[in-house]
Amino acid sequence: MHVGRKFRFLEYIQWTRREILLLTAWASIPTIAYAGLGWTFLSIPPSIVAVLGTAVSFIIAFKNVECHRRASDALLVWTTISARSMAWGNAVLGFVLAGDPEETRRLHRVLFNQHFAWLTALRYQLREPKVWENLNEPGNREYLAFYTIPERELDLPQALARYLPEPALGAVLQHPGDKANHLLSLQARLLSNCYRKKIIDTGPMYSGLQNVLNEIILLQGNAYRIKNYPYARNFYSIAIVLLRMFVILVPFALLEPFHAVGRSSGLEAWTAWATIPFAVMTTWIFVTLEKVGENSSNPFEGGVNDVPISTLSHRIEAEMRAMLGDGDAGPPAGPSDATVIL
Repeated sequence: MHVGRKFRFLEYIQWTRREILLLTAWASIPTIAYAGLGWTFLSIPPSIVAVLGTAVSFIIAFKNVECHRRASDALLVWTTISARSMAWGNAVLGFVLAGDPEETRRLHRVLFNQHFAWLTALRYQLREPKVWENLNEPGNREYLAFYTIPERELDLPQALARYLPEPALGAVLQHPGDKANHLLSLQARLLSNCYRKKIIDTGPMYSGLQNVLNEIILLQGNAYRIKNYPYARNFYSIAIVLLRMFVILVPFALLEPFHAVGRSSGLEAWTAWATIPFAVMTTWIFVTLEKVGENSSNPFEGGVNDVPISTLSHRIEAEMRAMLGDGDAGPPAGPSDATVIL
């Protein structure tokens, strides 16, 4: 997540420079034909493009609102996971109490480590690339030089080995299904065993622990919903179609107006060339707005505007270790750049 004051204008130019080059090349073709070859029949009425531009504005605005909602929902899910993790830690410390203080501490440590392992498995699953995501686009790949994605630097077995001993680690890694779900089931089974052994004294205490665990399961499901189901492809596709039509037609609509600007002074042969910069500027605005929205629609892929799940996981671990009295959680999975946290 970018946490600086703002993106600089030059960063937008750098990010969209390929689009700018394509827009410039396209705007130059009809302008050269019109002003250089005298093909005046290429001009089309600006009103046609104005109507199309209105439709494009609406569809891009709708798309960007929905993409922003997805990003906001994802951030809400993870801030709620953070709060529920604190509730889980407090419930474990308060309700899981064996007769032997050493056994109590061991159980607390096991349950906490299983929760840290769940957070790790969840964020690794949320970072898995999907075909509709945008991180591999050229501009986004270049921006990756300014930061690193922790889940791409360390593989899952190494990350889980910090929290799970053998044979639990091997069982999780060999589980053919959802590893995060498997870790939650391990916690549920351990709680059940504690209740049967009277380590958890009463039914309400056991129910309270299970309720917090169920809330965590629901939050995981909400995160999966955002990760595994993209912004509706029909709205995405029609937005791209209309945008491309608009980009294609804008230079043709500006030829006659800019030619007419210089007609009274005899400079029409020169003013027609102003079509190129103004066509590029107009179409760049729409292209960039669409690109900003699209790059906000997948908030877990590891982009610069995504939810910082690695940093949030580290903060959760640090707070819960403090509850246990274990001290520091280790170096943060934070930014390589002061304005980016992941």
